[in-house]
Amino acid sequence: MSRPSKKRKILTALLAGVLAFIALLACGVAFVTYLPGVNLNDWFRTTANYWLLFRLFVYMGVGILLYFLQRSSSPLPRKVIVFIVLAFALNEGLNLLYRL
Repeated sequence: MSRPSKKRKILTALLAGVLAFIALLACGVAFVTYLPGVNLNDWFRTTANYWLLFRLFVYMGVGILLYFLQRSSSPLPRKVIVFIVLAFALNEGLNLLYRL
């Protein structure tokens, strides 16, 4: 069996992104349609600590995966790791601004 071409990989990633966007859009439409009396902003504020805990678990999982990738035969470049850490820091900074 031959290896998939680069174009096919790009199209597969694009299709996955489009499907994720459509799923998110469908969830938003379902929320507005079937739960019109619920204020989503208040719900996020009341459950903010649980979301923080969830994000910390996700960061821990990504950190463990990065650790195993670094110990593998082809480690990630430093720039990629710095970019991932900066993306996490930016995400937490935006969440902190949102909570103010």
